[in-house]
Amino acid sequence: MMDFTQEELHIIRQWFDNVQDINDNYLKDYDYELAKKIYNKVGMRIPNSINDRTDKQNDKDTNCS
Repeated sequence: MMDFTQEELHIIRQWFDNVQDINDNYLKDYDYELAKKIYNKVGMRIPNSINDRTDKQNDKDTNCS
C-alpha cells in the first residue's frame, strides 16, 4: 500500500475542502469517510460538516438492519 507524507495528506485534505466549498454535489458518502480518515491521520479536528454527513450515513445504515 502506498503511504502519503503529511504534506501530501494536507494537499488532499485541501482538495476535498475546496470541492466541498465549491460544489459538494460531486462528493459521495465514501468521500466524506475518506476525508474523516485524512483529518485523523494529520491530527486535525474533523469539521462538523464532515462529521454530520458521516454520522447521518451511519445512522441510516444502523436503522436499515
